[in-house]
Amino acid sequence: MTTLETQHLLKRAGFGLFPSQLEAWKKLSPKAAVDKIIGDSKTDEGTRALEVVEEPLFTREEMQGKGLEERKKLAQQSQAKMRQLNIAWLDAMSTKPSFLREKLSLFWHSHFASNTTNVWLSQTQINLIRKHSLGSFREFVKDISRDAVMLNFLNGLQNTKSSPNENFARELLELFTMGRGNYGESDIRAAATAFTGYKYRPFTGEYFFREVDHDSAPKTFFGKTKSWSGDEIVDAILEKRRCSEFITQKMVSYFAAGPMDQSTVDNLAKRFYESDYNIETLIRGILSADAFYDAKLIGTRIKAPVELLVGMRRDIGMRFTKPEPAIVVQRMLGQQLLLPPSVEGWKEGKNWIDTSTLVFRLRLAEQLIAKSGFDTQAKEEVSTEPSDATSLVGPGQQKDLAQAQSMVSWTEFANALGGKPSLETIANFLLQVPLSVEGKNAVIKVAGPSSSNDYLKKSTIALMSLPEYQVC
Repeated sequence: MTTLETQHLLKRAGFGLFPSQLEAWKKLSPKAAVDKIIGDSKTDEGTRALEVVEEPLFTREEMQGKGLEERKKLAQQSQAKMRQLNIAWLDAMSTKPSFLREKLSLFWHSHFASNTTNVWLSQTQINLIRKHSLGSFREFVKDISRDAVMLNFLNGLQNTKSSPNENFARELLELFTMGRGNYGESDIRAAATAFTGYKYRPFTGEYFFREVDHDSAPKTFFGKTKSWSGDEIVDAILEKRRCSEFITQKMVSYFAAGPMDQSTVDNLAKRFYESDYNIETLIRGILSADAFYDAKLIGTRIKAPVELLVGMRRDIGMRFTKPEPAIVVQRMLGQQLLLPPSVEGWKEGKNWIDTSTLVFRLRLAEQLIAKSGFDTQAKEEVSTEPSDATSLVGPGQQKDLAQAQSMVSWTEFANALGGKPSLETIANFLLQVPLSVEGKNAVIKVAGPSSSNDYLKKSTIALMSLPEYQVC
């Protein structure tokens, strides 16, 4: 593969790699590279669960009788642990060879969007997502329907035989499996009754089925009348080829960031369906398709905030000396891990960019690497969903951004680029689109003569501050 094609694959399937790692990947064919990417994500290290808490922070019994101040203190402890969980996942994305699993998990985190302020439940859900991210979509959907965060977020506890709640059933059909226009209101009502009785134990999140709350009366779903269970509803949905088409198109849009020819997409959906919804089969097909490497698709994806932040770390080997600024950056740019804004998840593409976020993006490298502090105002995330989740950025946390400190070994970065890299060499590594004349002149103005001691640092920061670095 060419350097550009290799970078394209590694940035779309993951978040990019340090330049010294790039040469080995360039020697591989697309098929061999995809085999390695998938294999690296199926190792014991790649599948290891995130763990910032070993058990629930508190139980029902411990909460009983506690006053308001004690409850506030416990909530603050949970919020602090939520920040640790955010950073733990961000570190996994930034450092592990299993980058495909983490990238897919980020995709599914937005697809099955829900949130909570309970760190134990959030950790359980994220590990559920990471576990299934390359596995069976069928089992994934069934397990997510029993997940405590999802049950709470979409009113599963209120879904009873005497008073069915349609929230989960509606989103299951509309957002999670089929898309609008492929079912009727009667199908939603029938599906809702099938999931009655799905419960979880407070604080621990342990799922259980309450028979007395389940409506077992025959209902008609997709034209078939019987007594339905939740799992049977999922199976009936997945019998429809429309489900495989819907998920395939969404994953193609995310990873290819542009239209593939319809025959390729149709073939991918067909193979996904015939594999009994094996996610590995689908992602392998997308990343191996000739159409994926079409020049028209390279450099077309606007980096999501987490992709931008993790990509900076991987590109130049940047490490934070304190983790708090990474959470503030997510908040500022509108994508906090663990807190998707609504059941629709994050909207991709140009939705990431507005006047405030663009200015912040273009100054991010200077802020994090050169530490030239500036005033910040976090972007508001508006949720229309019934949730008590709030920002992970605690009181006074925003000021941490002004004190952000990171470490970069410029000697190691220089050696990885051949010793004393030229501006063209640095740009070719960092950018997936050609450096414009205006951009080149701006970098030269900032970086000064190539003979200066800090030329690499200044030119790298300047390149990362260009609009061209915002896409991959």
